[in-house]
Amino acid sequence: MDCDFCNLPGTARWKYVLSPDRPVVGLANGQGDAVLFDDDGIWHACIACALLVDAEDMSALLDRVCRALGAVLPLKDNDFRETWTALMVGQYAAVMMPTTVKLPA
Repeated sequence: MDCDFCNLPGTARWKYVLSPDRPVVGLANGQGDAVLFDDDGIWHACIACALLVDAEDMSALLDRVCRALGAVLPLKDNDFRETWTALMVGQYAAVMMPTTVKLPA
């Protein structure tokens, strides 16, 4: 399994199982359009990302993911980066909730 955070192939050693009543993250524009990013509630993590999730170090996790995905995402575009960061903070915060269960992958 790949890491769902930094996307490194074949590195997932842990999985985080979110509770069924987890928050649903989405984006909305000023015209009332919204897109929800509901997932299956299971996030796989490599050892490095799992350490950051366990420490609830959102800033370091975002930095790691940005370094890993910088080549495939237009993170130099400030508007895109701001929107992407807000979305990731919402999703990662759900993974870091106390009701999430960590299991070997």
